[in-house]
Amino acid sequence: MTVRVAISEVRTLLDGVADNSNVDLYIEQANLLVNEELAGTGLTDARLRLIELNLAAHFGVVAIERGGFTYQQSMSSQEGYATDRSQVKLSSTRFGQQALVLDSSGKLATLDSPRGTAEFRVM
Repeated sequence: MTVRVAISEVRTLLDGVADNSNVDLYIEQANLLVNEELAGTGLTDARLRLIELNLAAHFGVVAIERGGFTYQQSMSSQEGYATDRSQVKLSSTRFGQQALVLDSSGKLATLDSPRGTAEFRVM
């Protein structure tokens, strides 16, 4: 399928994020998700393009930051990232959140929600 976004557009969104050299891989992942989940749902090409752009940036942030950004502290300069991979969902990054908002079909939201899994710990 045709890729809807350019490498330069994704790099612009990832500006300020360390090493964004694998942008073509992030675009490939976003394109696959949009084509398989959202094509044919009635969303316009313009909307699909914006979703693909934000998904590419989402995949980039997850790969570069090793998880979604969770907190920042000004004094003593601390940052925190999601290290539990099961917690890294579309809603875990600002770009994934944008994609979810742009998807009026709700398909991405179903991918983002829990699927009935549970974790039990015995002490």
